[in-house]
Amino acid sequence: MKKIILTFLVFFLLLGITNGQSLVEMRATKNTKLDFVTFFDDFESYLHPVDTTGIVDSLAVNSITEYGWEITTVGASEDTCVDIIDGMNGILKLTPASADNDGAGFQWNAEIFDCDTNVTTGYRPLTLGMYVKLGEARESDFIGGLSITDSDLTDGSSDGIYFFKQDTKDSVLCITIRNSAGDTTVVDDVFSDSTWVRLDIDWNGRNRVTFRVDNAIVATHTTVSLLPADELLTQTFGFWNGQAVAEVFWIDYFYVSQARKE
Repeated sequence: MKKIILTFLVFFLLLGITNGQSLVEMRATKNTKLDFVTFFDDFESYLHPVDTTGIVDSLAVNSITEYGWEITTVGASEDTCVDIIDGMNGILKLTPASADNDGAGFQWNAEIFDCDTNVTTGYRPLTLGMYVKLGEARESDFIGGLSITDSDLTDGSSDGIYFFKQDTKDSVLCITIRNSAGDTTVVDDVFSDSTWVRLDIDWNGRNRVTFRVDNAIVATHTTVSLLPADELLTQTFGFWNGQAVAEVFWIDYFYVSQARKE
């Protein structure tokens, strides 16, 4: 009897493989194939060829922009403010100059992700994640998420979904914003000095943006009219001093993955 049952199980398994229907395809609509556009940067691809140690190496801003990040430095922060440390794991370290508000904003040089809510062209779920550490948790500014291309991120962005921390604040803002009108949730006690924090944003493709800190949900935004559905968005992060001291910022990875329809 067991042999008969096993034979039927093998038969149906082989039938499924023959049909070639993946789990992703089964979750898609009947006439639509669902796949993903994925971006991932582990910050381990920028070491100079002359570096044979693979552990520590200085990185000029020109090197990273050649790869795809556009960097806008503020104040006296110059090319030497960016380093790649621990090359085996890939960690970008930003050390601004010592004046208040010195720092840098990073944006990828192409806008390819969106929060389109159109039923026909939309329903494209998205997930974003990053692992960051702020040397000074209170006297610093930080942004991380998706936004439109913006030459000045120190006050946030007019369109996007992102985390935003202002200096002198213990709290972090979870922001969903469209044409400068936004939905904001204040979250306390997210950062501690020199402590790694995982930040994630999930967009369900229809009507909900969820923000998570170290895997815990801290905010959920469902006001569709405030979703940045009319703009393409790009990967964004930045850090600036909140006082006249050279603070430090680290990022281990940044990824975005979004479903697309063909």
